[in-house]
Amino acid sequence: ESAAAAAAASLEEVTAALRDLARALWEEHRDHCLEGGVPLLWAATRVHNNDDVPAFKELAKSIAEADVQLVEQASNQVCVDHLLFGEEQEQVRFIVDDAAKQRRSQMLSWYLHKKSGWLRPRGSLADSVLWLLLRFIEIGSGDLRLDFWEQCWSGEGHRQLAEASIVAILFAVAHLAPRHDSWPKRLFDALLNPTADPEHVKQRQAFEASKQLLPKAQRVLTPLLRRGIDSERSLLMLGGR
Repeated sequence: ESAAAAAAASLEEVTAALRDLARALWEEHRDHCLEGGVPLLWAATRVHNNDDVPAFKELAKSIAEADVQLVEQASNQVCVDHLLFGEEQEQVRFIVDDAAKQRRSQMLSWYLHKKSGWLRPRGSLADSVLWLLLRFIEIGSGDLRLDFWEQCWSGEGHRQLAEASIVAILFAVAHLAPRHDSWPKRLFDALLNPTADPEHVKQRQAFEASKQLLPKAQRVLTPLLRRGIDSERSLLMLGGR
């Protein structure tokens, strides 16, 4: 017990030291920190709703208040690539670039199952999906690769993986769609197409996942997510009269 207590105390000291360092860097070298761009805003989003790191929540809130500057800032590629290890970048890039739809689906299935076995699948897959979204926006792909994103959204039936993908996609729609080309918004509209999803299952999944985003992002997404559900509710109410 004494060893465990000592380890816990040591962890708290390290956490406090890291928090103080991060706060000092943000307060004294903000211009340089802003070069982190979207990945830094993503980190603030992740910390904001993570009760495992309460010491960093105040700092995350301060960073989130600079969201406009972070999004308009061209993200340092080193920061973007920090979302994925180099080897994994190659794996994911190869899956996306594979021309054969069936083979791409099989490889993505393998990748998602591999993620589900990792210690923190939610975080690692969310980072992967955001890296891909930023890559698609950067190259200005005209092909939505909707089959790829549908598969990510489903998480191969793994709830945590599906939630991770949805959170990353919603983050891109809330923060990037207004200031970049319409690629994130086109993807969002295609995924939540009411014709393909008449029961609004995806809208409800997205609405629940949006609670993991920053308050400002939630305010941007809420009218988009409620639109179809409210329309359905109105029709039901009219039909019941």
